[in-house]
Amino acid sequence: FVGLTKVAPFLKWSWFSLFSKEDPETGESKPHEGTNIHLIPSNVKYFGLESMVRREPLVVTQSDIGAFKTCRRSWFLGSYLGLRQKEAPVIGPLTLGTRVHLAMEGYYTDGRDLVHYYNQIPTEEYAKLVESEVLFDHTAWESETDLGRIMLEGYIEWLEETGADADYEILGAEKRLTYRLKIYEVEVELRGKVDIRVRNLVTGARLVVDNKTTAHFANLTMTADKNPQLKFYMLLERLAEKATPGDWVQGAMFNMLRKVKRGASSNPPYYDRLEVRHNDHTLRNFYNQTFGTLHDYVNVVKQLDAGTDHNMVAYPTAGAQCRYCPFRNPCLLMDDGSNVEAMIPSLYTQGDPHERYDEEPAIFLDESATR
Repeated sequence: FVGLTKVAPFLKWSWFSLFSKEDPETGESKPHEGTNIHLIPSNVKYFGLESMVRREPLVVTQSDIGAFKTCRRSWFLGSYLGLRQKEAPVIGPLTLGTRVHLAMEGYYTDGRDLVHYYNQIPTEEYAKLVESEVLFDHTAWESETDLGRIMLEGYIEWLEETGADADYEILGAEKRLTYRLKIYEVEVELRGKVDIRVRNLVTGARLVVDNKTTAHFANLTMTADKNPQLKFYMLLERLAEKATPGDWVQGAMFNMLRKVKRGASSNPPYYDRLEVRHNDHTLRNFYNQTFGTLHDYVNVVKQLDAGTDHNMVAYPTAGAQCRYCPFRNPCLLMDDGSNVEAMIPSLYTQGDPHERYDEEPAIFLDESATR
């Protein structure tokens, strides 16, 4: 990108050169002829619905990229069409993780009593469920909320026994970043945010805090260094206009809590921490990978806007992620010739897929629903 090295000198080259040529008079890089892509608002409808993708600029978050790479059909329904479940699941790994995340955020940023604040969350949640008259398994819900309480009670005990927080200084709460770039003629705005940043007082490293709930630590430790969300945030921080090198985060501190009730038959450890750091070489490579993905992303949006059959460009990818996919039921109907257009309004509403980003507190890295 022209002028990119003025913002982030560590990025000295990019895949842009593969898709561009240099103007002999100005020295500026321009797209090759025949590769210009002009993104315009679409009037094309799928299942009677228009696209909800934000335009001018085209907004892309790490969640969008992650969904696009994992399963394009899920991305198509959730990000492109902006579908949301009318009745979201009230139990499961994501709901448990969200409750714990909110309680940990209040504890570390506002100094709230961790367990007391956590107990308020399911109490308010239960009142809303009763008012909505939604049907759910009360016993399973109570067991899951009780699990969260036990996990956090044990976490406080673990901190007192080990002094694990003594080596960290909180630098700040939620931080949001944006960066604009052009993929040919399309202006794209990358967005990212993070909850808590800390400094390791022993090493001096500045880190993102990522609170994770997991059944097994190995699920996280084996893939923590490859987690794209951390690298995405680190990259955005370096590209942002107001970025100061002395304030850049150098990695993440994964704060792991096992999903067990610590009964007589369970075995410790129940809590652990892992620090992961990335150097500039890693981020240069990740930048190129991200640019390549964005090239595909813009192309697919363009094809959908033109009315291309979604099965050709936003096809499904089966895998473990299907177990908790919010679009599992319509996905089946989209392939077998059923009237999916009649089904969607009964189960989903349509809205801005990035509204959550604007309004809700940041939860930086969520545990994979497949764990």
